[in-house]
Amino acid sequence: MAGSSGRKRLKAPAHAKHAASQPQRDAGARSAARKPTPRRPEPEIASAARAASRPTPRKASAPLGAARSANAEQAAEARPARAAQAAPAPAPTQPAADAQAAAKAPVPPQPENAVLRAGHRKKARPQARTRRPVLPLLLVAVGLLMCLAPVVLNLYAQYQAATNVTTVTDAAEGMDEGERQWLLAQASAYNARLGGYEDTQAQEVIGEAEILPYDVQLVAGAEDATATSADTAAGSGAASVTGRAMGWIECPRAGITTTVYHGVSETVLSAGAGHQPETSLPVGGQRSHCFLTGHSGLYRQRVFDGIRVLEAGDVFAVHVLGEVYAYRVTGWEIVDPSGVDVTPGDGDVCTLVTCTTTPDAWNPKGRIGVNDKRLLVHGERCEYDPAEFASTAPDVGVYVNDNTRPLIIAAAVLLATAAGVLVRKKITASRKAANRKTTEV
Repeated sequence: MAGSSGRKRLKAPAHAKHAASQPQRDAGARSAARKPTPRRPEPEIASAARAASRPTPRKASAPLGAARSANAEQAAEARPARAAQAAPAPAPTQPAADAQAAAKAPVPPQPENAVLRAGHRKKARPQARTRRPVLPLLLVAVGLLMCLAPVVLNLYAQYQAATNVTTVTDAAEGMDEGERQWLLAQASAYNARLGGYEDTQAQEVIGEAEILPYDVQLVAGAEDATATSADTAAGSGAASVTGRAMGWIECPRAGITTTVYHGVSETVLSAGAGHQPETSLPVGGQRSHCFLTGHSGLYRQRVFDGIRVLEAGDVFAVHVLGEVYAYRVTGWEIVDPSGVDVTPGDGDVCTLVTCTTTPDAWNPKGRIGVNDKRLLVHGERCEYDPAEFASTAPDVGVYVNDNTRPLIIAAAVLLATAAGVLVRKKITASRKAANRKTTEV
C-alpha cells in the first residue's frame, strides 16, 4: 500500500544468479578448449617451472555444478604451460657466471709504465726458463780445443811421418840391386874422403866414377844424373832429386820414427830430422861421425823431444837403402851452439842433436822449447838386434813443453772460469727458488 516508491525490491535467489552466469562460463570453457595446446617444455625445465610457479588451487564451490568443475580443471592444466613459457631461462652454473661477469666487467685503465713492465715480465720469464748457459759451454769448448790441439796435430804429424817412412822403405825395396849397391858405395867413398882414409871396397864398386856431391848422395836416380864432372852432377840432375829422404831413424825408447833429409834448413826440420851436411853420411866407416838434427818443442809435432830420456845402453838405428846401421848410446852432453865439434874421430859414431836450455836441478838435460843450448846424445856402432828394438817400450810422457805449456795453462784457466760460471748460476738459481718458496708461504 505504500505505493510504487515504497515498494521493496525482492532479491533474486542465489541459484538464479548462478543460472544466469552459467551460459557465460560455458562459452569461456568452449573458447579455452578451442585454443591450441601449448608445446610442452623439456621434462626437466617443465617440472622445475611447474614446481616454482604452480599456485595453490582454489576449491570450487559445491553449487557451481559439473560445468564449472570441468572449466577449472582445464584452466588448471593450461596455467602451468603459460607459466613455463613466461618463465626465464635457467641460470648458468657458477663458473660460467663468473666468466660472464668477468667479461662484462670494465677493465680499469693502467698506467703506461705498468703495462710496459707487465709486458716485459711476460716476455722475460720464458726466456729465463729456456736460456742455456752459452758462455760456460763456449769456454769449455775452447779450453778442450786448446788442450787437444797439440795432441791432435802431433798424431797427424806421426801419421805423415809413418807414411813417409813407408814410402822410403818401398822405394828401397823396389830399387835395382846394382843401383842400390852403387849408391851405398858412393856414400862410403864420401865418408872415406871426409875422414881421411881409403875405402878400397867402395872404390872397387864405383870404379873411376867421381864421388857424387852431397845433395844427390843416397838418392835413387842419382846414377842417371852423374856425369864425368861434379859440376854436371850438381846441375839439373841433382836438382831433380834434391829434397828426397836419404833414410829414416828409429829410436824405440824415445818414441822416434821419422825420415832423414839432406841439410838442416827450416823446411827440412819441419818435415823430420836433418843430416848435418859437413858430417859423415849415415852409412858408417872407419873414421865417421854422423850428426842427425831434429827440433824439440814444436807445438804441432814431436821430432827429437824424446831424446832426453835416452841414457847409456839405449839403442837407435838409421835405415838407409835397405841397410840398418844400429848405435848404442854411450852418453850425452850440453854445449853452446858454437861448441859442437863435427870433426870425425876414430870409430863409427852417430850423434843426435836437438835444442835445449841451460840445465838446472829440476831439468838436468834442460827444458824443451828454448834453443840457447844444444843437447848431444852420442852412440857407437853396434849389432842390430830386431828383438831388442821390438821389446823396448817408449818412455815419453805427456806432451808438455815450453811451447805447449802456455796453451795448456790458458785452457786450464778457461775451464776453471767455465766451472765458476756454472757454479754461480747454480747458486743463483737455488737462491731464487728458495725466495719464491718463502714468498708463497
